[in-house]
Amino acid sequence: CPGVVFIMKKEIALILAGGRGNRMDLFCYLRPKPALPFAGRLHVIDFTLSNCVHSSILNIVTLVDYQRSYMSGYLREWSTVNAGSANISILDPGNGYYAGTADAVYQNLSWLREEASDRIVVLAGDHVYKMDYRKMLAFHDAVGADATIGVIRVPVEDAHRFGTVSVDGENKVRGFVEKSCAPMSSLASMGIYVFNKDVLYKRLRDDAGKKDSTHDFGFSILPEMVKHDNVFAYEFSGYWQDIGTVEAYYHANM
Repeated sequence: CPGVVFIMKKEIALILAGGRGNRMDLFCYLRPKPALPFAGRLHVIDFTLSNCVHSSILNIVTLVDYQRSYMSGYLREWSTVNAGSANISILDPGNGYYAGTADAVYQNLSWLREEASDRIVVLAGDHVYKMDYRKMLAFHDAVGADATIGVIRVPVEDAHRFGTVSVDGENKVRGFVEKSCAPMSSLASMGIYVFNKDVLYKRLRDDAGKKDSTHDFGFSILPEMVKHDNVFAYEFSGYWQDIGTVEAYYHANM
């Protein structure tokens, strides 16, 4: 990680590691997407775990669901091999399964309340990239955001595959739409979020009471936060790939 040191508040990383990978066919028949092998000797989730360690975020919570015993076994192995690098907690669904990404965090609110964290960094476990989260956290504090969305520019023809945002001249998010056939822009959400804890708790509780909600960050939480809270976009310029399809998985390996 670049030798840039920031004086920061406490934060905790939540890695969503329960993805079923419906578009991955047989690749994810017996294992979740984050556990897919990569480049011969790695697993896809290694990138997110490594980013946390090199960003000095050493309190890591992993939320497992699909094929959870497989994922939990690998995470315990990773923790043993990297003993001393980070404190990893593995949380199973309290209600049998997670109804969506937001529900995964909501089901663990009581556990998270016990953690002495001011900000919660929500991450996906199925992306390939190298990122210093400290820079995004510093941006989040500098602009006084309630939530910050990591974004990256993608080709316009690919934008429909992602959540897209529209921003003003100060990078404040004015609109968010998830996987729309009419994307707002070519600024795609990376599935990397920084939330102020109290604001996130309120939005998750409100969403949990809505019977028509998908209980998903992209479809439910973020569009609502854009209406009521200070949401900003942090643009990332490095390499990033969502391993969401067999084609994307192949090209990232190549």
